[in-house]
Amino acid sequence: MGEIDLLEIDIQSSEYFALPPAIKRISQKVRRVHMGTHGAEIHEFMVNLFRGQGWEIEIDLMPETDYIVPGGQFSTDDGVMAARNPNLKF
Repeated sequence: MGEIDLLEIDIQSSEYFALPPAIKRISQKVRRVHMGTHGAEIHEFMVNLFRGQGWEIEIDLMPETDYIVPGGQFSTDDGVMAARNPNLKF
């Protein structure tokens, strides 16, 4: 089976249980991950889990946080994490 370009994950806190056992396989097959996270602890855990496998974190927006950006401001309910796997060619 070939590689996966993008894995979109939004499983309402279950990422904490589902992803750690699968992280090595995900790292072998998936080029990018985009994830909705639910709670600061889970968000930080996911960022560290992927970083620990050599992934580059491209988006790291904590849940329930206010952000000010050049175009204005916004608040998150869920967190957003996007990561790129540098070990797979794009």
